[in-house]
Amino acid sequence: MWDWLRAYETALYDIFWVQQGMKEYKFIYGKSVEEELAERSIDDGSQFNKIVGEQMRKTTFHFGHPYLNSATMADVFRVSLKMWDETNSG
Repeated sequence: MWDWLRAYETALYDIFWVQQGMKEYKFIYGKSVEEELAERSIDDGSQFNKIVGEQMRKTTFHFGHPYLNSATMADVFRVSLKMWDETNSG
């Protein structure tokens, strides 16, 4: 167990599932969240992070998981990128 904890440790508290969601996003969509942000020229992530936070508050947990798992986080990023595109496409 300690090996697993060391392998998956994160520098910031409560960011594990965000990092796992970013890995899952790349697996599902074939590009990283960072690449998606770069394609949209999002240098200052504060506005995008606000959208992500709003989407996280709207998202429900899977049965038996008291957290947003990696697949759910990947979807939060996808929906947030679509929301960004809708609000910045004009």
